[in-house]
Amino acid sequence: MGTTADKLTYLNETKGKIKDSINLTGAGITNNDTFRSYATKLRDGLVQVLNDNGEALYNNFPKVSGSGSEITLENTLEAPMKNGTIDGNTLQDGEPTPDTPVEIQSVEGIQNVEISGKNLFNGIFETGGYDTTNGNKSASNDRIRCTDFIKVNSGETYTWSFENAGSAYVLEYDENKTYLNKYTLIMYHTVSGSVTLSSLTKYITFYYIPYNHTLTLNEQCQLEKDSIATTYEEYKTPQNYEVNLGSIKLYNGDKIVGTPDNWSIERNWKENNINLNGNYYNASSTQRYAWFEKPKDSIDYNNWSSNIIGEVGNLVGTGNKYSYGIIFNPNIYTDQEIIDKCDGTNYIYKLSTPTTEQITDTYLISQLNVLYNAKSYNGQTNISVSGNLPMILEVSALKDEI
Repeated sequence: MGTTADKLTYLNETKGKIKDSINLTGAGITNNDTFRSYATKLRDGLVQVLNDNGEALYNNFPKVSGSGSEITLENTLEAPMKNGTIDGNTLQDGEPTPDTPVEIQSVEGIQNVEISGKNLFNGIFETGGYDTTNGNKSASNDRIRCTDFIKVNSGETYTWSFENAGSAYVLEYDENKTYLNKYTLIMYHTVSGSVTLSSLTKYITFYYIPYNHTLTLNEQCQLEKDSIATTYEEYKTPQNYEVNLGSIKLYNGDKIVGTPDNWSIERNWKENNINLNGNYYNASSTQRYAWFEKPKDSIDYNNWSSNIIGEVGNLVGTGNKYSYGIIFNPNIYTDQEIIDKCDGTNYIYKLSTPTTEQITDTYLISQLNVLYNAKSYNGQTNISVSGNLPMILEVSALKDEI
């Protein structure tokens, strides 16, 4: 290689070639940029390519994944997520009987998705505090407060960090924004503090009192999930998406899968109605069976749920593989009462062989297309789903490994 000067010349030429190659991605490296910054510039250039059209490139990028109706993805890059499935869910809150039916809830109707960055506070303060006796705003010239309710997840831990030392109070409210008579002093003459919210809390407010410095509405503040204060990041306006499922119901195990303009439902559960056929059998003095036909496409005798049959009656298998029996106590119900109470009520059952249904609703297809291209944020990405029973998302975002 020759002298040290020759080696430095060769290294500088190589650096120039690397710069030119990286700039093919649109990274925009100049002669003033350090060689150490090239890795970040290359990453940003590749992300821009992905934002434009790079599906194949996207598939080769490292990713971070998560699932649920509340998801936090760490070390993410700002880029379209271009993936994901929507999973169904099933909830029956209680034990049903013919006298006290309990609805089988599924994912249906309008589902709302909010995607936000790490900092959950919009940075807007106003002068004043909050009255900890009633949760209302209160006048005061020595403190500043958030201007409105902040939506949060019940039972989770959140951390506040400020640029300057002070004291801060957090107040908690339920889903109707009714004050829960619960407040916490999270900081006293410090710069950060945390609180774990109650199981009923859906909204919060907070106020801040400075310590040994001038009160200002420009106080830098970060609100984030978890119990550790991390490096400050500016607030990013959340992305909000709507998915209107219309007449579609998604039970636990059902999925919406696909790519833009080509969406389908992988169906594992099906809904049906009970229609008793009038055949009865006495098992004992306190147990009587009423039969109805078992669907030919059901998987077995155990994977069933009904909105009306629980403690008093149960769906059970019989010797006839095409029949099911409702068990009831004849000392409590007559045959006709069981018919009147049970006939026509719904139940769901697991399919022996999953089916696929193509989605044809053009409005829903357009909403799924938009959600498919939702973006993650640099650093941390938070995803929250709300609905009658929130759908479960399975998503991946580009991972920052530099």
